[in-house]
Amino acid sequence: MASTLAARVGAIELITVSPSEALARFDRADLDRLAAHHGWPPAACTVLVAGDVVTAIVRHVDRRRQTLLVIGSSGPAPWTSPSARSISRAIINTANWPVLLV
Repeated sequence: MASTLAARVGAIELITVSPSEALARFDRADLDRLAAHHGWPPAACTVLVAGDVVTAIVRHVDRRRQTLLVIGSSGPAPWTSPSARSISRAIINTANWPVLLV
């Protein structure tokens, strides 16, 4: 789905939020592998370092023009936790741009 969307809109960015600079290096490696698997350049990957996931994502996406944020409602641990659902819900309630929850 993401590849089809990227082909239509011309750009895609993979974003994750890491709680520390030390862990950001590992998160970056994971995103780079995911991007390479789908044929996207490493430049399509962004690791934000922040303690508050919702604020970090909302601020980052606010700086973009004509943005559609696609966010998962569940996924591999630890994202299957209730806090992941509350993160999605908080982003949807805060966003000033379209959000697609998958």
